Amino acid sequence: MEKFIIKGGTPLRGEVRISGAKNAAVAIIPAAILAEDKCILENVPSISDVDVALEILSSMGAQIRRLSKSWIRQESRTERYLMSLPAPQEEAVIF
Repeated sequence: MEKFIIKGGTPLRGEVRISGAKNAAVAIIPAAILAEDKCILENVPSISDVDVALEILSSMGAQIRRLSKSWIRQESRTERYLMSLPAPQEEAVIF
């Protein structure tokens, strides 16, 4: 873990914006499908894991879109129908 050692007589001041947790976002996005109303998720990290989750749910029929780099809107479950799709063979992983 990195650390900064600050030497000097002036206290540090300012703001730091912390990005959302990747593992939490990847779990919350599909869980939001269960909500009765539309969901707007804030502070969602802009990473490939989140983009893949959005792509998978969209391909199943979920109405999801990015409002900005860190905001996602998901329509209510009564406004959409999700369908089950088989995984493409070229992307399937066998354990």
